[in-house]
Amino acid sequence: MTSCGKAIDEYFGVDNPESFSKIYSAQAVDDSIKHVFSFNIPTDTTIYIYANYGGLGSPTKDIKVKFKVASELVTTYNDNHDTHFPELLKNSYSIENNEVIIPKGKLRSTPLKIRLNTGMFDGIGNFILPMHIESVSDNISINDELRTAYLLISGKYPSNPFKLYDRTDWSIAGCSSEETYNNEGLASFVLDNQSKTYWCTFWKYSKPGPPHWIAIDMKQEKELHGVLIRGRADGSNPDIAKSTGNPMEVTILISQNGETWTEADSFQLTNDLENTLYLSHSRKVRFFKVFVTANHGGMYQTNIAEISAF
Repeated sequence: MTSCGKAIDEYFGVDNPESFSKIYSAQAVDDSIKHVFSFNIPTDTTIYIYANYGGLGSPTKDIKVKFKVASELVTTYNDNHDTHFPELLKNSYSIENNEVIIPKGKLRSTPLKIRLNTGMFDGIGNFILPMHIESVSDNISINDELRTAYLLISGKYPSNPFKLYDRTDWSIAGCSSEETYNNEGLASFVLDNQSKTYWCTFWKYSKPGPPHWIAIDMKQEKELHGVLIRGRADGSNPDIAKSTGNPMEVTILISQNGETWTEADSFQLTNDLENTLYLSHSRKVRFFKVFVTANHGGMYQTNIAEISAF
């Protein structure tokens, strides 16, 4: 509440207006525009964080605000939002100075600069970075509800920077079913380098619906960044995907022994011939499983021509 740039106490005789004021961070507001960020990988970029002044008028002197990275609040955020975001990797960012100034007469501070090197991400994320107001000069109160800005940061690949792994020694570690009629739908076809052949689930003598799955043994531990799935092509045009049966909803599971599985990520696939699925965070594993819960066209049967990994 100001008039022509004058503090409110000049009009109402309020002494020490700072005693009615609180410091907060606008990025702590529950508004994705303010705290959700996505950048290409690799990119060097900067995120700006501010402290804000709320209350009567504007400050009558400079206010120092000190931020800290509150690693201890990562679990709190995940518990409250039913998420599992890891903290932003220490080697992927730096903070130039954790103290900012709200200048006399202003309502927003100088920026706190968080410099990101997305090339150090271990996947596309999300990552979380809790920026917490630790202290304020002159004992000015802090708005506890808007004290911590939970920055959600993710990356995206304009194109796949990873080479596909050699599949020469790979094998099928299991599947929910494979159609053996005329040997037209064997699970091994997803590793044969032939786009015309494809694995398909039962259709001749029974027609089970999803979920369907197929598991791959890479024979040795590899850093898994993602999976490439090639669907079944249309019978009349090999350059387009068949309208029914290709995976639409997929979960990638991972394992070291082929028996105990951990969910990595879930995906919604477009009905294109190829879909590249990037894991949120790369994992060192030997086995992975493509678990299909829905197919395009509402089809009971799943078709996959090739499965690769990178």
